[in-house]
Amino acid sequence: MIPVSPSAAILVAAALLALPAAAAADGIMLVQAAVIAVGHPKWVERPLACVVPKPGSALEPAEIIEFLRPQLARWALPDGVEIIEAVPKTSVGKFDKKVLRERYKNWAPGVI
Repeated sequence: MIPVSPSAAILVAAALLALPAAAAADGIMLVQAAVIAVGHPKWVERPLACVVPKPGSALEPAEIIEFLRPQLARWALPDGVEIIEAVPKTSVGKFDKKVLRERYKNWAPGVI
């Protein structure tokens, strides 16, 4: 039972932001990416990527997972990707992962 470490979340977020324009169906990359831990029945926690694509992007969650697959260890690969309009921020402008964790507290992995 291994929880998602902050360093693993940073590693995954960095890989997400390296998504090349060629990997997107319309050549558009991500604007923001946050990785949070969501509950998992076997592993306690697993990563979930919350991403904000540039406006007009037709990027699909499965495309993002396939881009990440060769770059990350299997344990670091997010169980899913949620496309969101904006990453919530605190009053000082930092990503507010508490809001995202609350929003996705009942999230369950789907088939990707």
